[in-house]
Amino acid sequence: GDSGGPLMLKYNKRWIQIGIVSYKLVCGDPYFPSLYIRVTEYMDWIQQNMLE
Repeated sequence: GDSGGPLMLKYNKRWIQIGIVSYKLVCGDPYFPSLYIRVTEYMDWIQQNMLE
């Protein structure tokens, strides 16, 4: 499924990841809810674990 995939934003001609897909009821349908995790809330954990 899509869980764990990136939510990307184009900012100043660069793509940055701003979220992680946590839950999608129906893939690609704008009328069904999706749940994303905000990457900035977990930056310390991400950076620490990338070092390992």
